[in-house]
Amino acid sequence: MFDAVRIQADPTTWELKAPHADLPTPPVPVKLQVVHPLFGTLVLSPRSAGSAVFLSRYRILGTRPNGIAIGGGPVVYLPSPHGPDLHSNPENFYRLAGRAKLQTPEGLEELAEEIKAAMANGKPVPVPIKQGKFIISGASVPFVVLCPPT
Repeated sequence: MFDAVRIQADPTTWELKAPHADLPTPPVPVKLQVVHPLFGTLVLSPRSAGSAVFLSRYRILGTRPNGIAIGGGPVVYLPSPHGPDLHSNPENFYRLAGRAKLQTPEGLEELAEEIKAAMANGKPVPVPIKQGKFIISGASVPFVVLCPPT
C-alpha cells in the first residue's frame, strides 16, 4: 500500500486521496487522485518518469504551507524543478480554455483519459489554454496534474 508519490524532475511529494495497493506497471500510465499540495488528478507515465518513489504511511503533519487554492476555472500543472507554487512559480499553471466541457468534472476526466492514452501510445495531445494552446508529448512527459477550481 502506498499513499504518496515523488516523481523525478519535481520536488513535490504528492499525497493521494486514498491509499493504493498496486504499483503502476510500466509502460501503462495511471491516474492517481491527489489532495496535496494540489487537489486533482495526477496522470503518471511510468515509462517517462525516470523514477518514482511510492511511499507508504506518508502523512503531512502540522501546517501545509504549500496547499494551493485555485479559483477561476480548472488548470493544468506541468512538472517543474521548483514544484507547484502559484505565487512564486505561476508559469507552470495553465488555465484550461476552449471546450466548455473542460470546465466540468466529466470534461477533466475525459482530458485525463486523452493524456493517459497519449502517454500509452507515445503521441502528442493538444490542450487548449487561455493563453493559447500547448502540446503534451505523451512520449516524454513524466506526469501532468489536472486541477478543478477549489
